[in-house]
Amino acid sequence: IILFSGWKYPFGNTIIIYHGGDYFSFYGHNFENLVFEKESVKRGQIIGLVGNSGETSGPHLHFEIWKNGEPIDPTITRGESLTPKDWEKIIQSDDVVVLDVRNKYETRIGSFKNSIDPETNSFTEFKQFIDSKISDYHGKKIAMYCTGGIRCEKASMYVKSLGHQEVYQLHGGILNYLEATEPTSTSWDGECFVFDNRVSVTHELNPGSYQLCSGCREPISSADKQSKYYEEGVSCPSCFHDLTENKIKGSRDRSRQIKQNNLKGRISTFTEFNTDDYRNLI
Repeated sequence: IILFSGWKYPFGNTIIIYHGGDYFSFYGHNFENLVFEKESVKRGQIIGLVGNSGETSGPHLHFEIWKNGEPIDPTITRGESLTPKDWEKIIQSDDVVVLDVRNKYETRIGSFKNSIDPETNSFTEFKQFIDSKISDYHGKKIAMYCTGGIRCEKASMYVKSLGHQEVYQLHGGILNYLEATEPTSTSWDGECFVFDNRVSVTHELNPGSYQLCSGCREPISSADKQSKYYEEGVSCPSCFHDLTENKIKGSRDRSRQIKQNNLKGRISTFTEFNTDDYRNLI
């Protein structure tokens, strides 16, 4: 869809096309625009004529591709995707740096042996981490992994944009690896945090031993529950000192409501469902 067709300084006659998925293409210095805003266009259609409008030294096309509000280089591809079997081989090499692309509340309950934890609070911090470390990895291969492989798509492209060519990523992420690899021949240590009611999984994607703290939504272990800072439905050692009195009161009220509804067999806003529970409601 044509998002913009008109004059834009300093590119003169300019066309901007929205392709969906946060992708935009930009065409500037046109002699004439042949499309209008909100018009649908298709591949191969002539949308304008090359020219030298705006500030330019001669006739040419100024072309850019944007994603998520930033220009990208379409010639840069993501890292090479590896099967769990090939991944197992490459991470054993001395010339390979293994990077965990997940956040620290995920990495602390499980990771690949000898992998580097960036200790990020959110994925947006990974860029800052890699910017500060990329020179340390010169001459080495970089193998990265995350939960399901999605974050590695973007992370590996960024690493390659910095000029590092030998970049690999685990196809399907940790979940695919755990499903395909026998527990007796694994390089994975611990459990994998997941963003559903299971909280964590082990090999063959069996439910793990962790639960979720209602105060900070981070995974908690049996040992965490023995802490004096743990209160069911309210807090855990990770968040106890950061909670306000209002937050504690609200969490206690919610916990009490959940327990009352569970005792009476009622469904509430806070009732947790698994896949089978949803099927039974349909």
